[in-house]
Amino acid sequence: MSRFRIGTAIVVPTTVSLVALFFALGGSALATGGSARAVKPLTPCANGTVKGIALVTGDKTGIQNIADTYTSAASVFGVKYNCAGKGVQVRHATSLPAYDVRFPGNPSTVAMVSADGTTAAMTSVVRQPDGAFRVFLVVPSGNDLVGRRDLHFLLVAY
Repeated sequence: MSRFRIGTAIVVPTTVSLVALFFALGGSALATGGSARAVKPLTPCANGTVKGIALVTGDKTGIQNIADTYTSAASVFGVKYNCAGKGVQVRHATSLPAYDVRFPGNPSTVAMVSADGTTAAMTSVVRQPDGAFRVFLVVPSGNDLVGRRDLHFLLVAY
């Protein structure tokens, strides 16, 4: 009759594995006197994060037909995100070849914009007093620059 013996070849690796599992499951916080909840995750609107995204494409009637009043209709956006959990809004800026995009409740103060598509365009974004970002899209035409309302654009707010 043979007997089963537990030797160091089994005990040492098993002990090391259990200690590793303990630390992996949050034991390191307990071992150092802390708590497993001591590490606070970043909030969606934290500094250094993207706070808003708007890919403005317009609906089936075209981006140039976006109204002069704010809309958050999903059909005018390819992608939209607001870290504050509220809607993203866009409107055509009255009497300008430009758009206003706003992220209600969002603390972002800086944004970057890029034309989306095959037309080379120069873009600019300026923060407005009401917190909206005004987007200008222009293309060269001979020696002139012409403002365009028919170009899709991507706005990223920080």
